[in-house]
Amino acid sequence: MGIDSRSDKRDDVSLPVRLAEGGEGITRDLSASGVYFEMDSDEPIGSEVDLTIEFKLDKQVVLLKCHGQIMRVEKNGGRTGVAVKMLDSQLEMPV
Repeated sequence: MGIDSRSDKRDDVSLPVRLAEGGEGITRDLSASGVYFEMDSDEPIGSEVDLTIEFKLDKQVVLLKCHGQIMRVEKNGGRTGVAVKMLDSQLEMPV
């Protein structure tokens, strides 16, 4: 068994993700410091991305707006898995 070097607990969760530059996906896991999601297009390792994760909290839609760096990209059949280290994030409640 390997040692998990991640600093934050990850939660398995499927939420919609939208990239500011275009593209959509679904999260597979989320932590305070990063997110792993699957999408149909490729993004280069090391590039910075802006993305929005949408979820509901007490029946209210909440948007988690994130700026992060792509740390890993994996091909999974016809989809691409992307691991992003969050550099900045904020919650927004749309009106």
